[in-house]
Amino acid sequence: MYSANSDPLRARLHDVEAEIRDLVVVMCHTPPAEDLDTGELIRFEEDLSIMTSAAKEAVSLRRRLRVENDGAFDARDIESTETDDSEGASGSESAG
Repeated sequence: MYSANSDPLRARLHDVEAEIRDLVVVMCHTPPAEDLDTGELIRFEEDLSIMTSAAKEAVSLRRRLRVENDGAFDARDIESTETDDSEGASGSESAG
């Protein structure tokens, strides 16, 4: 019971997940920040930004696929995002 639009979405999701997996491997092998020169630290920040964007895209694609396959938006998606956002905000407040 897949929509005709599902195949391109699934293909894109596969590509985005592979990109995330590759970036995680690279980032896990990055030396500690104090051992990086400024250029390497800039590249690390850029990789983090790319991974953040890819993760957001993967979430969006998964939600779209769920809507197409189930015919309904899952309330857990909203709750999950709100929980993540509030945890991030409280974590940054307590750190500062």
